[in-house]
Amino acid sequence: MTFPNTCLFNKTAAQCRRIGARGGRSRARNLRLRHTARTATPPPAVPEPDQETTHEASSALDQQFPWLAAAFGPRQTKRATIISLLRRDGGATVDEIALATGWPRRNAAAVQSAVGPRVAVVSAFRADGSRAYFVR
Repeated sequence: MTFPNTCLFNKTAAQCRRIGARGGRSRARNLRLRHTARTATPPPAVPEPDQETTHEASSALDQQFPWLAAAFGPRQTKRATIISLLRRDGGATVDEIALATGWPRRNAAAVQSAVGPRVAVVSAFRADGSRAYFVR
């Protein structure tokens, strides 16, 4: 049989009482210390008036390095480029899509797969006879 409290193994009853009394006193002391630490209010933090805010620092960096201003903004994806072309008046031809995306003409012809299944693409002929694609 295993004994759960090995610190009490081979101790007399008086030694066990002394260990329990010490534990009780130290627990009470720790509770008192925790209570006083909880009730003590820290001094209010006063911000320094000449400290620079994050927005001001960011604006200063944007002015200092203007070429990095758009580095962390949302980037224009090819999908978004294609959709913006398709939403124009007159839509977009395969050649215009290939020019805007840098894809070969055969890849740009797969307009529906490029924009995804949630966008309905319709093709129609323009007045000049070229096939144009539109978003419904």
